[in-house]
Amino acid sequence: GDVGENMRVELADVVVIGRSFNGLRIWVSDDVETSGPHSGVYVYQPGSAEEFDASVRVGRTVSLTANTDELYSGCAENPLTELTFVVDPEAVTGTGSGAGPDPLTGVAMATLASDAEGEMYEGTLVRLEKVKVEKIDQNESFNLEFTVTDGVADLVVDDDIFRYVDVEEGQCLNITGIMHYNTYDNT
Repeated sequence: GDVGENMRVELADVVVIGRSFNGLRIWVSDDVETSGPHSGVYVYQPGSAEEFDASVRVGRTVSLTANTDELYSGCAENPLTELTFVVDPEAVTGTGSGAGPDPLTGVAMATLASDAEGEMYEGTLVRLEKVKVEKIDQNESFNLEFTVTDGVADLVVDDDIFRYVDVEEGQCLNITGIMHYNTYDNT
């Protein structure tokens, strides 16, 4: 159902589909066969927080309580929907096993990159096929971003989860990842 901003929500038995490289943030999804619109969400903790327990990893189920938040920044009119202020994060542990949902395929990259149409895919595991690396941006020594194109639309890929090391302009890729909206660029 619809949940308003700054509401406390309880998620039970959601599947972890991503964990940030530093263990502070996770992406969770409904336990569905194939990822789809409105099926996942980003769980944010600040840099000063403790990492989630090591058992909280892709394919495991977790239950947690947190607040909903809409992060507006930059010039974007479309906020990032996230969960913040996780209650008792040390108690969040992963149980069960599995791979989580299959990625959603067949959605046009222009739709995913669109402020208006793309928001429903936030937190969704997607697969992009036959995209070309158009530009590489390494804005910090540890943060690689690169822009891919399908010839119609562009999308920025970030390395919040998987640390890319060998990406070259002109390279063609198939990418499976979590659609995550960054209010400074569509990632």
